[in-house]
Amino acid sequence: MYLIESLRASLAEALSAAAHADLHEHLLEYPELPENGDLSFPCFALAKQLKKAPPAIAAELAAAVKLPEGFARVETKGSYLNFFLDREAVVVKATEEALETGARFGDRKVGHDEKVMVEFISPNNNKPLHLGHVRNGLIGESVSALLESQGHEVVRSMVLNDRGLAIAKAMVAYAKWGEGKTPESSGMKGDHFVAEWYVLFEAKLKAGEAWLEQAAQEVIEKWEAEDPETRALWKTMGEWCVRGQHETYARFGFRFDAIYRESEIYKGGKAIVEEGIAKGAFKKEEDGHVEAKLEPFGLPDKVLLRSNGTALYITQDLYLAKKKFDDYALDRSLYVVGNEQNLQFRQLFKILELAGYPWAKNLEHLSYGYVTLPEGRMKSREGTVVDADDLLTALETDAALEIRQRHPTLSDDELDRRARLVALAAVKFYFLEVDIASDMVYDPKASLAFTGKTGPYLQYMHARIRSIARKAVETPAEGEGRHAVEEEFRVALSVARFPEAVRRAAEQSRPSLVAAQIYDIAKAVAALYEKAQVLNASKEDREARLKLLEAADAALVRGMALLGFAAPEEM
Repeated sequence: MYLIESLRASLAEALSAAAHADLHEHLLEYPELPENGDLSFPCFALAKQLKKAPPAIAAELAAAVKLPEGFARVETKGSYLNFFLDREAVVVKATEEALETGARFGDRKVGHDEKVMVEFISPNNNKPLHLGHVRNGLIGESVSALLESQGHEVVRSMVLNDRGLAIAKAMVAYAKWGEGKTPESSGMKGDHFVAEWYVLFEAKLKAGEAWLEQAAQEVIEKWEAEDPETRALWKTMGEWCVRGQHETYARFGFRFDAIYRESEIYKGGKAIVEEGIAKGAFKKEEDGHVEAKLEPFGLPDKVLLRSNGTALYITQDLYLAKKKFDDYALDRSLYVVGNEQNLQFRQLFKILELAGYPWAKNLEHLSYGYVTLPEGRMKSREGTVVDADDLLTALETDAALEIRQRHPTLSDDELDRRARLVALAAVKFYFLEVDIASDMVYDPKASLAFTGKTGPYLQYMHARIRSIARKAVETPAEGEGRHAVEEEFRVALSVARFPEAVRRAAEQSRPSLVAAQIYDIAKAVAALYEKAQVLNASKEDREARLKLLEAADAALVRGMALLGFAAPEEM
């Protein structure tokens, strides 16, 4: 148990004893204003049980509670009990805790050691990744890292949507107008190359070449009939695209332990449906189609098999859900998928429950909101999407310009290295500091700012701390005496709260909680810089503040890593 959690637990126990009630620590709040204490207890929670007004309860508890170690005093303010921590003790203990844990600050073994699969990105293999895939991937990778930090074994997975109409369209256009070109002969990444044929198909169709629609349907039919020529072109174009997509994954730091291909699973699930019919979980109608009756559970009924016996997307989803648990002996399975599929997943999970799978209760849809740009929504068929590669390249270019202004003599290699780190910080923090359920507008320029609530600002604070540490080795301290300031405690408290933020972020699949906490640490460090000297302080003050800054940096670096980016030693 980390410091802040120990303090919360001991305070909850003391309050329970004073109130003769079982008060859980989650009832304790962090006041927004420092004058309202460091932890507070709203006495509304006891009003019904004690049959007294909350202000009266607050007054009685303030007199009765025995403050645990680490607490200095308690004050009442209306219906609230406000508790103030022992400043010196928190600074010492929070600093020691962060420095002892170092690179694994915030990590723990929660006792479950679950094996969890996180499915994310899951693209089509007819085009490159776009801005929506970026948000999906950043959520999936960060949630995976958070789960691992709490002792869970994570299997990162992806479903490659490698069959269907969109892919057939790209194949038709390439067969008609490709003239044997390849990504290499065209000097293009494979995914960009394949996407050009999909966009060309749509443009030609819009221009009046109606024959294209029938041609695409014929490609689907030939593929399903395993026509050798069709399958060969499908395989070649698919490999071009996937190879290009994996280059993008590497740039963003995404990795996968399991890749499921729709072409290999799309016929699966019929056995699950047939078993469900036999058990009475699903109903076969007179015309032969099979339904899951979900209306009693507040959901629309769902067709599982057509009357001709063919499967639907939901059928292969049933199969894949089971296959995941069979392949990896999972405890839980998480799906990072946009909120437009909220209903689909509610139906899927209920259908699996009706089918009798006990693990169905351990499925979770991590639903995330839309991403738009300041100028509006994107449309892939018109070629107006924001390409993930182009986005990152543009950010790297702008970051390099900013860094070059600060360091005119920096070598080109070092400039490129720092620019890559800054660009990744810009995009990752900007996306992850927003709660995943919320829609968001991505502003590339704002994300790259070196001030404010951004990834580059956090990197700058890390670099500044490291710079001070280097200078401290070169300059002797002068003067004696210890002169602690409130800003030191604010840094220490923010650092102490970091492990709790990591735990809650992992439990709730909310990387934004970590983003908020490390930004709070950075702000507290900035406030300390404004109030007190570090290098020019007395020997005792300098030693204490350098250790405190090192502790803050441990939290910053660990938090940035959990969000998927690192920091250069110099900006």
